[in-house]
Order: sequence, then C-alpha cells, then structure tokens
Amino acid sequence: MAYEREHEPDVDEEIVLPKKKPILLLAVIGAAALIGIGGIVFGIVKSSGKKAGGGASASEASVASGTEERAQEGMVEMGPIYKLENLLLNLADGDERRYLKVTIELEMSDSEVIPEVEKRLPKIRDALILLLSSKTSSEIQTPEGQLMLRQQIAKRLSAILGQGTIKDVYLTQFLIQ
Repeated sequence: MAYEREHEPDVDEEIVLPKKKPILLLAVIGAAALIGIGGIVFGIVKSSGKKAGGGASASEASVASGTEERAQEGMVEMGPIYKLENLLLNLADGDERRYLKVTIELEMSDSEVIPEVEKRLPKIRDALILLLSSKTSSEIQTPEGQLMLRQQIAKRLSAILGQGTIKDVYLTQFLIQ
C-alpha cells in the first residue's frame, strides 16, 4: 500500500493532459479564411462583370468598350515591340570586375519601323554596347539610374533610326554581377 500511495497523484496536483495539435487548428482556420476571401473576391468580380456589360459576360463587355475605356482612362495604345538579343558586357567599375546582363525591348511607333531596325541591328547593338559599358554599377543600380539609362538608350537609338520611331524602351532583364 505504501508503494501505491507514493505513485498516486495527489488531488491537489494538476494532471497535465497532452495538448491538442495547435498546428492543425491553425491550418483549419487558415483554410476557412482563404475560402471566405476567395468567395468574396469571386462575388465582387462576378457582380462587376454584370454591371459593365448589362448582362453580357465580362470579356464581351471589355471587347465591346475597350477603345472607349482606354481613351477615358488615359491609356495609350502600345506600339509593336521589337526584342533585342541579350547583351552581356563589362561595366566601367575600375578595379572591380562587374558584368551587366540586360535584355532590351523597343516599343516602336509603327510596325513599318521594324524592318529598318533589323537592317540597322549591328549599328544599334554597337551603340548599346558603347553606352552600357561606359556605365558603373552604382550609376545604374537604382531605379532612377535605370530610368535615366532608358532615356539615354531611346535618345541614341532615335539618332540611328530617326526621331519619333522609338516610343519607349523596356529593360525586361537587368542583372548586375
């Protein structure tokens, strides 16, 4: 009996039960929240589609009024895009060896300009290599530096192709190493 009393828990002692899995509870709550948010987003999208087309589907409404909406919102039509090959070159960082890998896409004013771009491609690539390799990594790392670089590229290429041919320049890949 003495042995049994030693190992019996006292009434005053708390009996600790194993905890339920809190991770499972969190997962269930998270899933319920995602389903709720998804339902709300679906409802909003569905109701906005009915308003835009008066009973027509959202895609039909956007096709029917696409030009009018763009004009009202101030959106400008994009011109044809010409993607140049990747450029990999050294930057002018003095003692450090820094490389720039960049992909440039040109938005043209008209699709008739594209054959002219292809005809002058060696001159365009040469101008880009000279411009980009003269830059240091600190000059072109910031968003402001990249914006200035885009403007400089547009100016140089407009000098080669003629004013008004390049609407915009896009840096679609930009890696400094």
